[in-house]
Amino acid sequence: MYVQIVCQSLAGKATAGLAQEARHLADHLGLSPAGMRTLGWQMEAVDTTTGVIHALPGGAA
Repeated sequence: MYVQIVCQSLAGKATAGLAQEARHLADHLGLSPAGMRTLGWQMEAVDTTTGVIHALPGGAA
């Protein structure tokens, strides 16, 4: 359902209500920063000057 609504939105065929529903679904599915935060995802710190991602916990690459 989410993919169908997004495709309709990108094609300009979705109503404002459907676009809002897509945003809500994205949050519930963890496809947005807010949704990822709600599901407990943690973002790794990135050095903004060099673009280097700092080492992951446990030495994972």
